[in-house]
Amino acid sequence: MSLSIGILSGTSSDGIDVAVVNSAAVSPKIIFGETFKYSKQISLLLKKIPDIELPEVAILDKKIGEEFAKAVNTLLKLSGINRKRIKVIGSHGQTLFHIPKKSSLQIGSPAVIAKLTGIPVAAQFRMDDIALGGEGAPLTPLLDLLILGKSSRKKKIAALNLGGIANISVISNGKIESAYDIGPANSLIDAACRRLLGQAFDRNGVIASKGKIDEAWIASALRHQYFKIKPPKSTGIESFGECWLENIGFFKHNIPPADAIATLTEFTARSIARDISRYNLQKVFVSGGGLKNTFLMKRLETLTKINFVSFETLGIDPDLKEAVLFAYLGEMRLLKKELNLQNITGCKRKCVLGGLWQP
Repeated sequence: MSLSIGILSGTSSDGIDVAVVNSAAVSPKIIFGETFKYSKQISLLLKKIPDIELPEVAILDKKIGEEFAKAVNTLLKLSGINRKRIKVIGSHGQTLFHIPKKSSLQIGSPAVIAKLTGIPVAAQFRMDDIALGGEGAPLTPLLDLLILGKSSRKKKIAALNLGGIANISVISNGKIESAYDIGPANSLIDAACRRLLGQAFDRNGVIASKGKIDEAWIASALRHQYFKIKPPKSTGIESFGECWLENIGFFKHNIPPADAIATLTEFTARSIARDISRYNLQKVFVSGGGLKNTFLMKRLETLTKINFVSFETLGIDPDLKEAVLFAYLGEMRLLKKELNLQNITGCKRKCVLGGLWQP
């Protein structure tokens, strides 16, 4: 049995997802997985992004590495799995900044993780792609192709990940037809919840379901420059986060919280639906925290007339799918396997992604 670990913290910066995965490179199956919350100290520092200062970045790099190592060690203890059975940890780290085609900065020192777990760590996967002219994101379509490739030989199929950012993989005849970041998923909704209500998210979309939407604002927001760019493309909370809402004056008009969250939820749903509707799809497999927002999912179904199905039906926990991705990437790096991102990120050629740190 080939075991590897995938670990990451997403753009929402709310915690650490970690999973032990069997046969990550061939037919991935989660053996054991868990999500761990960040310590209060780290959570407070991460909330300062993008206004965080350089000394704080240096401190966070080590501390997040320590938190990742603690999460791995705790998971192994809970699962009863001997660490000697783990070939590699694939770590994404915590993204601080992502500037498509220019640079992407993830922190959470892989050296610290390797030394504190006693397991080799593969990390820093995005810069190899950027060095070869790619966007550096999304990486999720690599796993989508592995899981859905065979099914796509009979019909076109798609995977939608609703993390902070929404990204889609459209697969046809065993190949990626199109894959890119669509725009916001949870990022704007969560930002408004934090700012206006002091809570992390809108559970089940209950708040949004009670609010009134601002049609004029939505129409204007749907003209965002990012939506005019043709794939391959990627984005992040730099373009669709609290700072963007601040810069365009979204919070200046004292809009009632329910109306604000309803408006942002509808904008999110329409921006996603507009892209998905282009592909003549009957079924879309969904992962990420946005899947739990039942109001958002209902809006997507209403707008597209498409059947949205959880990745759970494929044996993959939708909350841990990205952890599976990084277990896969870790194993690929350990084996020095070249990966093809040309149709996903615009990368010039196949390449090995990431570096390797020994314990």
